[in-house]
Amino acid sequence: MKTMKRIAMLALSVLLITISAQAQVYLTNTFDAALEVGAQGKKTVLNPGQEALIHFIDAGSTAKLFCRVEHDGKIKSFKVEKKIEGNKLAIGPSDLTGNDKPQSEIAKTVNEEYAPYEAQVPTGQKQLVNIKNTSKNRFSVQSNGPFKGISLASGDESANIELAPGLYQFTALVDRDNDSSSTGRNFSQAVIKFILVQDQHQVVITENNISEISDDMVKIKVRSSFPHKIVFVGTTLGGRAIKDNSFLRGKADLKIGFNSLSIQFFQQGIKYQADVEFIIAEGERVITLGRNNLRNIIKIEGGYSTF
Repeated sequence: MKTMKRIAMLALSVLLITISAQAQVYLTNTFDAALEVGAQGKKTVLNPGQEALIHFIDAGSTAKLFCRVEHDGKIKSFKVEKKIEGNKLAIGPSDLTGNDKPQSEIAKTVNEEYAPYEAQVPTGQKQLVNIKNTSKNRFSVQSNGPFKGISLASGDESANIELAPGLYQFTALVDRDNDSSSTGRNFSQAVIKFILVQDQHQVVITENNISEISDDMVKIKVRSSFPHKIVFVGTTLGGRAIKDNSFLRGKADLKIGFNSLSIQFFQQGIKYQADVEFIIAEGERVITLGRNNLRNIIKIEGGYSTF
């Protein structure tokens, strides 16, 4: 009797697994570059020509996907809405026709969506305030607002700025090496928050204020979608390089959350340096770096670029 029950349970398990597999969709990337596909708050990346089982698309439904790919030397973002026949779906160049938006238009849309949140600072009677850094690290403010441009070494104070009492926060790029022995290779981001009270004229930033946004590390594959070689010149990847549209050998140790890495590369014979900024989410196995990740681009011989 027990044997019969085990057989029945095994048969039921096989049936449920089969039904589950049939309910999911095999997606094929027919582009000659990596394809990022997202839906329902989840996303994945498929290599050129790869077929993969996608758990957030159901067979027999109409797939509504947000996609991104590098095509004809440009990052293309586009939507795909297709009725799935059976359990297979392919996405390729034909899905781009009349469906993609220029990167500048995408950036404009993003800026418009987030514009109401950019300048929400307290209002009221203002007072002169300076920022003092008593931590052992130097930092530079990256976000917009009244603190933009402030860069302080350990023990330094900023010039006076006018602030009204209330809650403030800003993002800072922090040099994790001691101020006296900085290597220029160990940077991270921190969110600094404080409440300014009436008649307070100095805000003191301590060691606790500049704790990292995340210190959870993960081993992850790094892929470049750049059409040229890139060389890492900062952080733990310093000195390593990736060929165009290729993977970095092995897995890299990076942080869950925000990451910022410095790179150098040649573009039309001119040498540039830039930061690549990206987010690693829990469960991701591959991170793809491309032009849309670039920040703070400068020409090596001097001057900022409009690249």
